[in-house]
Amino acid sequence: MDEKDLLEMLLAVSGDIDQQFEFWLSITFAVLIASHVWGAKLNPYVKWLLATLYVFASVILFLRYLLAIEYISYVRDLYTQYDVNEPSSPGSRIAFLRRALFVVGTIVTTIFVIFPRAGQRHPDQLES
Repeated sequence: MDEKDLLEMLLAVSGDIDQQFEFWLSITFAVLIASHVWGAKLNPYVKWLLATLYVFASVILFLRYLLAIEYISYVRDLYTQYDVNEPSSPGSRIAFLRRALFVVGTIVTTIFVIFPRAGQRHPDQLES
């Protein structure tokens, strides 16, 4: 393998990581909007079903994201094996922030699906 092949492989895996994250963001905002618009009108069983499906989808995407990170490690090992200089990146900080956003975002979104008025103030608390 030459440097071009290794770079293409690294970019493909990085693109997969980005794609998992973008898809998770899309479903998160769709679920948030749906729970905000229809949350109070939904049957409690439907709320729990929506929350459960969302959590399952988030877990699957998170596991695929972690698998792609393992592939990045494999590609980095190939750089060493073929004695090619690896491009530098701030990967560890980005990976930490993405993991934190995945976990916190999933928890917060699930809470808002089950309790759609959780983030709203009571009319008595509003300032005049």
